Amino acid sequence: MLTMKEEIIKIFFAIDEKLKSLGHENHYHTEITDSEIITLMVLKVMWTMRSDKHFHRLIKEFFSDYFPKMIEYSRYMKRVKTVSYIAFKLIEEFSFEDRDDLYIIDTKPIPLLEK
Repeated sequence: MLTMKEEIIKIFFAIDEKLKSLGHENHYHTEITDSEIITLMVLKVMWTMRSDKHFHRLIKEFFSDYFPKMIEYSRYMKRVKTVSYIAFKLIEEFSFEDRDDLYIIDTKPIPLLEK
């Protein structure tokens, strides 16, 4: 079983390598990379954190050595929204590989009917 810090490294490396292989480049003006934001998105789901604020605070307090340029909460949430399309592209890419060590899951329910 991997420690939390080992999980961070493993997930970041897999995401970063895949983004590079797809030719993805970060916007020159970003402080924190798209790979880091997507890694955080995956970790939040893996660690079953329900609150974005609580997760953001946890990362800033206990994992700042792995995310030294962590941005403030509102900017973080905007970046999560911005890179969501890239995360979905990664889901497609990872789903075609023979992997059993990394999963990306969207668990947000979609309402089908309204009364």
